[in-house]
Amino acid sequence: MRHLCIPLLSLIIGLSSCAVFTRADEAHMNEQEAVKLSVDVGEQVDKTQTSEEIQMKKTIESYVQGADEQVVELVENAFHDNFQVFAHSKGSIRVLDKNTYLELLKAKKIGGSKRQIEYLDLNVDDPVGTARVNLVGDEVTFHDHLSLIKEEGSWKIVSNITYVSPNK
Repeated sequence: MRHLCIPLLSLIIGLSSCAVFTRADEAHMNEQEAVKLSVDVGEQVDKTQTSEEIQMKKTIESYVQGADEQVVELVENAFHDNFQVFAHSKGSIRVLDKNTYLELLKAKKIGGSKRQIEYLDLNVDDPVGTARVNLVGDEVTFHDHLSLIKEEGSWKIVSNITYVSPNK
């Protein structure tokens, strides 16, 4: 059985390793898939994003920008009609539907603080996807676990399970 060794030094910044696949494996995967298989969880990979990943990120970024700037229309377009958020904060869990979230945003009771997005994990299994992001503000970080669904060609956030922690 012949093996194919794909050097990853040029594909992964700061890492050097090698993945070993059989000839049968090679026939069923492209180089990008081989890279994904050979990298341990948590390592940063310099790879080209798929168009679906880019579209999912645009939806997430619209939600974050809308919340940060209190622009209801941006958040409304990013959320699915049946959106819910489950927020764990200060020892309790609060559940909000889309309309309640948007009303709080409109009344400026939530949002209004600029945060940086840290993408920890992004998975696409078209027509569904998940993302794990940290939204880092000046005083607190929101740890969002987002579920998305593709509806009529657009990614929408269906749910957000989040918790808030103070920045140290």
